[in-house]
Amino acid sequence: MGFYDTLHQTYGTALYQQAKHFKKINKKLASLYNRRVFLLQCRMLNIYPRHIINSLKSIYTLQFEGGPIRKKVDIMMRKFRRSILNLEIETTIWKIKNYEHEGKKVIEILERQLTVSHFVKLNHIISSCFNALFNRIKQANISKLQSLTREHTPVVSTADSSSKRIYNYTNVSLPPEVEELLQFGPKFNVPFLKKEIPVPRIIADVEYYISSHVVNETFRDTLRADFVNLLTNHLHRVNGRVDVHDKMVRNINITKRFLKDNNDIIVNKSDKGGSIVIMYREDYVNHVKGMLSDVNTYKLLKKDPTSSFQKRANALVDSLFENSFISEFEKKKLKKHNSVPPRLYCLRKTHKEGLHMRPIVSGINSPSSNIATFIHNTLSDVATTFQHQVNSSFEFVEFSKNVVLPDGYVLVSLDVTSLFTNITHALTVQIIKRNWQTISAYTCLDRKTFLMLVDFLFESSYFMFNGETYLQIEGTTMGGIASPIFGKFVMNDLVITVVSQLPFPVPFVKFYVDDSVMALPFDMIDETVKIFNSYHDKIQFTFEVETGGSLPFLDVCLHRTEEQKIITNWYTKPTSSGIILNYLSNHATSYKISAINNLLHRAINLSSPVYHDLNIKKSETHITR
Repeated sequence: MGFYDTLHQTYGTALYQQAKHFKKINKKLASLYNRRVFLLQCRMLNIYPRHIINSLKSIYTLQFEGGPIRKKVDIMMRKFRRSILNLEIETTIWKIKNYEHEGKKVIEILERQLTVSHFVKLNHIISSCFNALFNRIKQANISKLQSLTREHTPVVSTADSSSKRIYNYTNVSLPPEVEELLQFGPKFNVPFLKKEIPVPRIIADVEYYISSHVVNETFRDTLRADFVNLLTNHLHRVNGRVDVHDKMVRNINITKRFLKDNNDIIVNKSDKGGSIVIMYREDYVNHVKGMLSDVNTYKLLKKDPTSSFQKRANALVDSLFENSFISEFEKKKLKKHNSVPPRLYCLRKTHKEGLHMRPIVSGINSPSSNIATFIHNTLSDVATTFQHQVNSSFEFVEFSKNVVLPDGYVLVSLDVTSLFTNITHALTVQIIKRNWQTISAYTCLDRKTFLMLVDFLFESSYFMFNGETYLQIEGTTMGGIASPIFGKFVMNDLVITVVSQLPFPVPFVKFYVDDSVMALPFDMIDETVKIFNSYHDKIQFTFEVETGGSLPFLDVCLHRTEEQKIITNWYTKPTSSGIILNYLSNHATSYKISAINNLLHRAINLSSPVYHDLNIKKSETHITR
């Protein structure tokens, strides 16, 4: 006799039906919980379930009719799909609440009327059933998401597909003239017409810099006079004419008109590789807003706090001056006037399937920018003493020339997942306190005052996006002035802490921002990564082990020789577009020559002699294509 038959015989039909109903509710919840996650993932990745797409097939035919209404149909379809998806999410959440409420009522009845042993056994049976069903649906939904991601990610390189120069994520066809201009890359400089030169803004910016950074009044006047001469000569030289050939001027005008007529798309650079990304403005905004809906990281503010943060920043500067920590000139440099709120923008990750973006906050002239620069400069001096840090690929290559790996050791690289947003306020303060004896040698501030400035930087971590103001309540901002130096301190403390816990000698560990490379015994890799991940619950690592004796790190590929030494080769990532500054760009000739010299400098000095000929040819290919 089965357990449910036993319940039926012992407690009667009514309680038996309640037990069956409780099982049915849990099956529904297993399905609904998975459905909620699936639909929210669809919204975040900006993809749509097949049932939504199939239900709108009759309208899809209008998109392929061409003519002037195609763009209107396309915009309407995207909004309509989004609305249906949002309604389904709301409906699913409503159903979950109802079933959870109904389940609580049933479980109260069962708990009152069943014996403890029968109630525990029923719970165990239903929990096992729930977990099995939940995991089965979860795996099915993961497969669905992967399939939908592949279908909904139209990565179209409209220029040279092999060079990965342009990624078009829209249904909008680019005119040939627009393609030709955009394939020059994000660093291509379009010349100004004389009427387009923002003379008042240039004068204001130069005057602001002179007033803030130059003490001697006579030298200030000299700089102003030199600047006026330079600007006047430039304006006379431009004379309303553009010094490029007619085809380029034509392409520029066509591109401007195209972007004006298609204001529902945006053109931006990619997160990595220097490519151009074209996507719908609505997709961009919706994805960023979805990211900002994380209440554990961001908080929507009712009003712009720029004015209040500027007052706090200036009060801190006054306090530094009153306590004789800074001079009157330094006080003037640190004071803020006419601050503007930081701005959030995001760069699309073209190397990942689906819609993924890297958030970056531009804090230029924000209320905390001067204090952030002050803290950054102080701690940067301290960071020069870090044993495990490298400041460039060239420094690492020079270091690697003397490395000999012990037998049984392999090269391993570790990468922190989202380092900056996971650097907490508490962790930063803890590390500064732990290193204060060293820091105090580089600043005249006492520890309390220094930490007061650090507290202000975290508390004033806010930004604007799409007309709304958000406070970042956890972590530092990507793009923040002080974020990189806080990252260096965290990484340095982490490496020192972890290395001291390892039960074997480590020949070397080097890190650059959130990337690190080291030599480890092959059989201790997993244990080492586990120790790295135990440093802080928010700071987690992914790792890569050398393949065939080779491992990329920054823009260098490390090769382990038979003698266990390391030789290096210049490395370009698969995501690289290979774009360098185009000759037609509106830059000084000396700048273009420097771009070529720098490319050759990297090709030669980042590689061992055995790779020099190969890299010179590789450089020539980059330059001439």
